[in-house]
Amino acid sequence: MRPAGPTTPFPEGAAVWTSLTDACRKVTAVRAELRVSGRVHGSRVPSLTTGVGLDAGRISLVAMVGARRVFALAGDTASVIWLNQLEGTSTRGTAAAVTDALIGIPLEPARLLALLTGCVSADPAVVSSERAGAFVRLRTADSVIYLREREGRWQLAAAEFRDVVVDYRHLEAGTPRDLDLRRGTDVSLRLRVIEFERNSQLPPAVFRLQVPGAFVEHPLDEVRRRGPFGGEF
Repeated sequence: MRPAGPTTPFPEGAAVWTSLTDACRKVTAVRAELRVSGRVHGSRVPSLTTGVGLDAGRISLVAMVGARRVFALAGDTASVIWLNQLEGTSTRGTAAAVTDALIGIPLEPARLLALLTGCVSADPAVVSSERAGAFVRLRTADSVIYLREREGRWQLAAAEFRDVVVDYRHLEAGTPRDLDLRRGTDVSLRLRVIEFERNSQLPPAVFRLQVPGAFVEHPLDEVRRRGPFGGEF
């Protein structure tokens, strides 16, 4: 979402954003259930029921198709392990590198936490703000954020970071419940939030995966080429 046309200064932008993000900045960890679907590099992503445990430095994720567990991912920003239960393979790398190989979007735990809570960025400080048509455009150190006014109140509408566009379809009391992530023409994912628990107690074991001895480790380039499901779906 990139509003066109002339812009005018919006000096109250920082105060508006500080107010909108007051609640999400107090969230340090979440447990969530997501319904994920879309396309990655021309391949369909089946409707996945995805359990997520997340804080600013660690991520745990288990994806199911129906009652079938298809993959799991766990670790911290610097190192995560991904297990493909469909093929008995594993891979490892930084969180950004592994998620980029799997879904075409590099996501560190802190970024995903911010996207799901509605903060967008781990650094909420606004460096500029302007009005563009019906929207307000805010810039932080690493993101562009779009707000729109509804019933006299500003709310999060969309965001951009790196070359990724996020559209917030629906929010409840300021918390995202339905959002789209797009990267160019190759990646389009929809995340629907089914359950969301703030500031959950997440034990260290949640973020650890044991690689079965029979699993074969694949390099990230191979995972990127084949996709997360190896063409099975």
